[in-house]
Amino acid sequence: MEAAAVVAAGDFGLAADRYRAIGSLPDEAAMRLHALKRGIEAGDMRPTLAWWHTVGAAGYAREAAEAIGVGLRGPVSGPPPPG
Repeated sequence: MEAAAVVAAGDFGLAADRYRAIGSLPDEAAMRLHALKRGIEAGDMRPTLAWWHTVGAAGYAREAAEAIGVGLRGPVSGPPPPG
C-alpha cells in the first residue's frame, strides 16, 4: 500500500515508516507528529526531532518534544510552524 493510502486509512505511524522508506523526511516528520497528537504509536522520534533541529523547525520540534514528554537541549532556531 502506498504512503498516501496509509495516511487516508489513518495509520500515521505506518505512513511515517513508508515516507521514510522513500526518503521523504518532511512527510515522515509530519506523520509522526500526527500520530503523537492522536495517541498512536509514532515510532522512534529521535531521527525526526534531529531532522527538525537541522532544518530549524523549532515549533515542530518543541510540539513533538512536549507530546512525548522530553525536553529539548539547547536552542532551536527557526520560525514557528504554520497554522
